[in-house]
Amino acid sequence: MSKEKDSKKGGGIIIVLLIIIIIVALLAFFGKGFGFGLGSGDGFGNDAVQVEGQISDTNTESDTGTDVSVSEISYIDVTVSGSSYLYQNSSYELSALIDAIKAAGDNIEVHITVEDSATANAYDDLAAALNENGIPYSSAEQELSE
Repeated sequence: MSKEKDSKKGGGIIIVLLIIIIIVALLAFFGKGFGFGLGSGDGFGNDAVQVEGQISDTNTESDTGTDVSVSEISYIDVTVSGSSYLYQNSSYELSALIDAIKAAGDNIEVHITVEDSATANAYDDLAAALNENGIPYSSAEQELSE
C-alpha cells in the first residue's frame, strides 16, 4: 500500500509541473513573455532621440530588413503680441504668417506664445487659421486682454 501512495504523490507532482509549464507557455504565447531586458520594448522613445525640437529615429531598419522611418517634427515658434504675429524676429499679417508656416515644410507644429499685451481676437484668429489649414499647434496661453 505504501507503493501506491508514493506513485500517487509522484503523479500529483507531475500534474502540477505540467500545469505550471502550460501556464508559462500560454503567458509567453499571448505576449506576456520573458524579455529579460532584451529587445526595444513597447514604450515610445526607446529608440528615438529628441534633439532641438526634432524627433528622429536612430534605428532605421527593423529585424526584417525593411526600412522604417519616423517623420521629423519641426517646431515653429510664433508670438502673439498685441494684434500682430511675430515669427523669426519679424512681424507678419495673418495670411502672410500662414503662408510662411506652410513654406516651412511638412510635419511641423506651431508653438504659440501669447504675450500679456495680446488680444483675444488675434489669438483666436491665429488658432482658427491654423485649424483651417490643418496645421497642428500648441500654446502657452495666458490671460488675454480684450
